[in-house]
Amino acid sequence: MKAKYEDKISTYFDKWYRARTIHNCEERWKILKEKFNINENVDSWLTRMYRLHAHWVDAYLKDIFWVGMTTSQRSESINAFFDGYVNTKTRLVDFVCQYDKALANRRASESQEDFMTLNIVPTMCLRHPIEVQVSKLYTREIFKIFQDELTNGLSLFHEEMLKEEPKTIYLVGDFSEEREKWEEVTYDKSRELTVKCSCALFETDGILCSHILHIIWLLQLTAIPDNYILQRWKIDARHKNIRFFNVMDVRSNEGSMDQCDIIRLWTIRARFNATLEMASCLANVISMVERMLQDITLSVEKEVKLNEIHITNSQSGSQISSNANVVLRDGEEILIRDPSVPIKTKGRLRGASRYKSGIEESQSKKDIKHRKCGNC
Repeated sequence: MKAKYEDKISTYFDKWYRARTIHNCEERWKILKEKFNINENVDSWLTRMYRLHAHWVDAYLKDIFWVGMTTSQRSESINAFFDGYVNTKTRLVDFVCQYDKALANRRASESQEDFMTLNIVPTMCLRHPIEVQVSKLYTREIFKIFQDELTNGLSLFHEEMLKEEPKTIYLVGDFSEEREKWEEVTYDKSRELTVKCSCALFETDGILCSHILHIIWLLQLTAIPDNYILQRWKIDARHKNIRFFNVMDVRSNEGSMDQCDIIRLWTIRARFNATLEMASCLANVISMVERMLQDITLSVEKEVKLNEIHITNSQSGSQISSNANVVLRDGEEILIRDPSVPIKTKGRLRGASRYKSGIEESQSKKDIKHRKCGNC
């Protein structure tokens, strides 16, 4: 009897825990109390859980951003981080070295993933404008998750529950499921486009769910508003000071030198980070890298100052012409500019002398000699 009682109460408890809305959660708690004569004033495990229900029941946590993390994910991720590097027999001294190796491996994996994101064109499943839009913004991993939600949304069905312009409420779900399990999607276009789903996937994970994408597909929208694309999932999330472009986009636009320079800058940074990781365990190598970096910094500062001076001189058009030629003399740059005063550009100045050629000088010497007859 006790086992059957526990099975029944666990069934109702599971329904209460999995309630989709706060209203449903409160209603199911009332049913649970009446069904099993639960007194809230009596201190029991069930009543204590109810007092804390706002901290663990899903319906009360749908407005909190969890980045898709579960309750056990933290410990699982830590175990995966040290997997293959430490075990129960690892000493504390060895643990520090192994931790550095695990950290270097994680950073190398992240750099490799960044490189793959920038150099590989994502495969399109539907060629929909929204899919093309997010493929240029999201990282590879997030784009795969988005693609799954988009393709799953195509197999869903919907029912229009309420329409009061500019707001429309839909029920969206799988045709094989009961209507009670369908999600409620609110589409509002009063000021700016807003969509909200009762599953709250965007509020908790930061990615639009298949229910919202089903309605977006239904209404034939061609773009997702910027406020529904989080910065943390974008390609340039790690380096906000640099604007990244896909390498294939750069190749398609051969005249875009700025984009090529940006990719080159990212590659140099990745190589420097990799070099620094290799040298982190050797003090003498770190000192050598530090000295080389100081020399490079001084050289770069010198070049930046020279560039600023050149830009300043080129902008002072009232005194110096903007046209200039660069002549190298013993490694030094000499700027040759137009003269500041007008001069005669053709012919020789009046009264000015010129050098005589060798033929003219020899001819003048012959004229100086006196004529003589043949006998003399």
